Amino acid sequence: MKHGIPPLRGVVVLEARNDRGVVVDRRTYRNTYTTVGAQEHAKRLAGEASATIIDRLSLGVGGIIVSTCEATTGWTNSTLDTVLYKQGTGSLLATTTTTKTAYHATSVGSANGTGGTLLAWIRVSLVAAANLAASKLHIYTGGTTANRFDVSLAAIEALTGQAIQDGTWRLVSVPVSAFSVGAGSPVWTAITGAGFTIASLSGTSVTMNVDDVRIDLPVNTTVTATTVPNERATVATSSSRTGLVVLAEGYWTTAQAVGNFLVAGLWSGSVLVAILPLDYYKASGISLRVTWSLTATGG
Repeated sequence: MKHGIPPLRGVVVLEARNDRGVVVDRRTYRNTYTTVGAQEHAKRLAGEASATIIDRLSLGVGGIIVSTCEATTGWTNSTLDTVLYKQGTGSLLATTTTTKTAYHATSVGSANGTGGTLLAWIRVSLVAAANLAASKLHIYTGGTTANRFDVSLAAIEALTGQAIQDGTWRLVSVPVSAFSVGAGSPVWTAITGAGFTIASLSGTSVTMNVDDVRIDLPVNTTVTATTVPNERATVATSSSRTGLVVLAEGYWTTAQAVGNFLVAGLWSGSVLVAILPLDYYKASGISLRVTWSLTATGG
């Protein structure tokens, strides 16, 4: 480029370490500037006044959070499990020798999940003892248990082609179109709650854990983006500038930001400067350092 400002680019590096400080995962992504971020960076490179000061970095899950499953408040027939979980600090469980349904029909304000995909972590203690056709995930609509969509664990196995394993967490991914009407007249434009049923085959005790129930929807990660949908982990950044490169760094400890994230963002106050689509799971016991460069040198 012979004239004007060089192309604005950037690199994002995620580096995960275990509790001994050993790097166990390292990923590199290309940065996407928002229009506002690019304009402000261009001002700085041209020597013009700019109010952009990179001050925080955030991770989000996108879509609709139907239930975080972090507390039993509002739930019926569920127990909080702070030992077995996949997101945050806990999951919800139900144990039975017959059939038990745990539910919270008003865990979220009315949300539109049309065309989305259900994402939820599930764990069954003893699959052979469970009636998978009668064990289900539920989505309630309209703020009542009278209107419900269902998908059975047997249907989940058939849809994904993967068997549910004893005592193993499984991230369920099911298009809302695969659900059937369980009761009443539910509509995907008015999601208000979630639930699950665990059924025993022959009187043997069986337990089902559920964590982080959400509806995945398309996330805007283009230059027009202004938000990081459903932010769950925000950290202040340390930043520096060398020539045409601005470097921002954020850090989460082994106990922070546990869970699956689909989008990351770099902020200047309330202005989203850059955004990144990703699919990253941060486990408990793993620290995460994110180094985000904003550069006009192609780096």
